[in-house]
Amino acid sequence: DNSAVDALVRAFWDQIATGKINRGKLTPNFSADLTPSRLAQVAQGITLMGPLRSFTFIGSRLGPGNLTTYRYSLVFASGVVHEWDVAITPDRRIAGSQLVQ
Repeated sequence: DNSAVDALVRAFWDQIATGKINRGKLTPNFSADLTPSRLAQVAQGITLMGPLRSFTFIGSRLGPGNLTTYRYSLVFASGVVHEWDVAITPDRRIAGSQLVQ
């Protein structure tokens, strides 16, 4: 059951879209990578894509460092479609994320 992970990831997306994140849900390294200027750039890019219309889990894989990477399909009102990977630690902290398409 991925419902807890889905909720964590969706909440994180909503937070980065506003530029205000709950750093307690992130690993220290990932939190440090998300500087205020980088977070502002990401939020601006999300704004340009328009409102999120669809957020769908695609699959997951276990990777190095015991991180599980979850992939989601994101569809925006502008018609833009992306896939988004989010790496989660065993204790459910976000260790990284990236748009892959």
